[in-house]
Amino acid sequence: MNKSRNIKIIAGIVIVLIILAGMYIAGSVGFNFDLRYEKSKRIDVSIGHEFKIEDIRNITNEIFPNQRVILQKVELYEDMVAVTVSEASDEQLDALVSRINEKYEKELTKNDLNIVENPHVRLRDILKEYVVPFLIVSVVILVYMIIRYRKIGIIKVIISFLESIFLSQALYFSIISITRLPITELMVPVSMFIYVIVMILLTIWYEKRLGEKVVEENANKKNKK
Repeated sequence: MNKSRNIKIIAGIVIVLIILAGMYIAGSVGFNFDLRYEKSKRIDVSIGHEFKIEDIRNITNEIFPNQRVILQKVELYEDMVAVTVSEASDEQLDALVSRINEKYEKELTKNDLNIVENPHVRLRDILKEYVVPFLIVSVVILVYMIIRYRKIGIIKVIISFLESIFLSQALYFSIISITRLPITELMVPVSMFIYVIVMILLTIWYEKRLGEKVVEENANKKNKK
């Protein structure tokens, strides 16, 4: 029993330290965002006919060697490519036009490029559309658990429920912050997957405690008889 208790204490300390470290890093240097959410430039280049994205990637690898680049075919006939980069100098834009002209026998100029400035997207802006659905689902689940496991103790159910959600999500975002994993479109689905797993584990724990409570009540009834 003492060994199990010590393991829980150590695990709790480790989790708290990870969360504190993640909060410190997030507060000091921020999260590492994927290029889709960073301040960036999207350069639309009209090629005029179908093309292979691999050919464009070979060109951008030469012109933007130290940058992350996102390539996407656009327009109905996929005859335009959108090149998204963190930054692009005039020299790089000239080189891009030159290489496109050389590859596809075009006569484009830098003025033919459509350049769109993408602003930085904050984490709160990514998460805000999920807050209300998350709260609604959590309240429904909590009400069910309070009714289902009221014999364990309503206060105990509420505390363990809120504690499980907070620690699991805080640990998840802290790990992202510490490891510098980029914030991508997969962040929310992974967060929801962790939420589901935690709810399953919490339900298993509640069922175990409820079973122990029922056994205890039956034993007390027998003793009274």
